[in-house]
Amino acid sequence: MAQAIRVLHIDTEREWGGGEEQLVLTVLGLAERGFDNLIVAQPNSPLSFRAQEEGIPLYETRMRGEFDLAASLRIAGLVRKGKVAIIHAHTAHAAFIGFIAKKLSPDAKLIVHRRVALPIRFRFKYRSADMVVAISKPVSLVLREAGVPEERIRIIPDGIPFDFNIDLNNLSFLLDRLKVRGCYPIIGSIGRLSPLKGFRYLIEAAEEVVRNYPDAKFLIAGEGKGRGELEALVRRKGLTHSVRFLGFISNIYEFLSLVDIFVLPSLSEGLNTSLLKAMALGKPIIATRVGGVVDVITDGKEGVLIPPKDSSAIAKAVLALLSSKERAKEMGFEGRERAREFSIEKTIDETARLYYELMGDGK
Repeated sequence: MAQAIRVLHIDTEREWGGGEEQLVLTVLGLAERGFDNLIVAQPNSPLSFRAQEEGIPLYETRMRGEFDLAASLRIAGLVRKGKVAIIHAHTAHAAFIGFIAKKLSPDAKLIVHRRVALPIRFRFKYRSADMVVAISKPVSLVLREAGVPEERIRIIPDGIPFDFNIDLNNLSFLLDRLKVRGCYPIIGSIGRLSPLKGFRYLIEAAEEVVRNYPDAKFLIAGEGKGRGELEALVRRKGLTHSVRFLGFISNIYEFLSLVDIFVLPSLSEGLNTSLLKAMALGKPIIATRVGGVVDVITDGKEGVLIPPKDSSAIAKAVLALLSSKERAKEMGFEGRERAREFSIEKTIDETARLYYELMGDGK
């Protein structure tokens, strides 16, 4: 029996985001397919706790900043001692660590994941990789512009699980806990609370929507360093009764099942799995025309696309969907069908195929 391919996954994030969820889901699927995985994570991080809950082999080490040479050397030693075949760097900071580990263990293959469609500052981290995974076409274009050869770029979109696991009793409890039972409409959004996610524009849009629908509730799920600033904006706008920050949500599908419209106000996106999950539940979508969003949504078909940084466009789109329930329903149906093309099983299979190719195995 052939020895399992040993893969070292590096993630430097201290917070939980879509990338960390993708990493855990993908590693679990890879393990079922016979790969030997080890996750390197920040100590006491959400990823570390989740890996332990799932029984995924874990190595915790402090990783500081863009160029942490000490952490790089520690992990390079791990690669050598563990006879790691593939180093998979899942974040931009992890790419440097992978770069050093690859230099010290040249037999190992290096894969770097790119999840954002922003310009690349330190291009050598991507140019030196054996393969770079882009989660959407716009991300792949950014990599091409950074000088990564086309033949070393593989587009593997993020995927979502379709076992929704929605408990009706939990939904009833959630309606009461959030104090939104009987409220209409409920506008939902999910993301890290940072300027790049554009939540300030959603809050500004809420002002106009609430004037037309006084019982409207805007529910924003997620955590981040920008929460205080956003809460201050809500207070200045007099929207404390209408806009609520929910923090981390463990069951996103249950939360999304409560909303009437899902809004993604981001200034940039590589893809966005919360968007895919809302589509999978048949929710009408309003999203900014940025990055990988345009790979998923055709304006007027699976959702409404709007310019970024435009609160009036968000408000106008929300009010238009609320005034045309049949159109909203049709978009929800189209979105559900489109979301089926982005399954986590497909993501896992394509990742496994890439690993085999790098190792010279034709599976």
